[in-house]
Amino acid sequence: MKSLVVFLAGLMIGVALAAAILWFNPLSGEPRHAPVLMHGVSADFHASLRAEDLPMLTHSGARRLVMRPESVPELWESTIEPLDAGMLLLRDADGQVVGTASRIAAAARDTDLLQRGILVDSSWIISLDGVGMAFAVQRENVWPMLREIALPAWFRREPWQGEMRFTPAAGPREDRAGRLLGIAGVLAGLDGQMVGNYRLRAFDPAIGPTVLEWHGVLSVPQPEAPDSVSAAR
Repeated sequence: MKSLVVFLAGLMIGVALAAAILWFNPLSGEPRHAPVLMHGVSADFHASLRAEDLPMLTHSGARRLVMRPESVPELWESTIEPLDAGMLLLRDADGQVVGTASRIAAAARDTDLLQRGILVDSSWIISLDGVGMAFAVQRENVWPMLREIALPAWFRREPWQGEMRFTPAAGPREDRAGRLLGIAGVLAGLDGQMVGNYRLRAFDPAIGPTVLEWHGVLSVPQPEAPDSVSAAR
């Protein structure tokens, strides 16, 4: 009996220490500096969780996110069940639709709660009117938002309102930005960056973020002019 008590006490202390490390660990927090974007061709746009910006969203049905439209099928098959899939309308600073983006996201396999935080990997296909199409892969650390907003809301069972701005960029590039590969139009063949900045203003413990805005920035090197290419040769 005594050995069992010692074992249980040690287990509880270990869990408490792990929780403390996870809560205060600076390695799993928000990056101190946002990634520096390269100069060249760039585009920035906005999207949100509103139905007019996010007309389609589906997942396994177990997530705390409202699926749209109501008739959208759930992702029930085992190989895709962990995914979230959505279609966004991208808007410029004046609110005009300038393109669309499809996004598939899932928790990263190498997430390490104690050292890295909670990592989410996403793949994008982005189409910008008059610009072209691009494929992007992005990794984000959502632990700071969960720690400061979601966990307290779930614990208290009360909605949260306020304002939190965060840039959860965590790769896969060395500067923590997402990688962008141009596939059509003026973006074709270009290798650049993608960074998403978020503004959270409301969170419901039952369904998750309810007022969330996303500001995305794409940046790729300026294509070389034909004259400069000829001179280089």
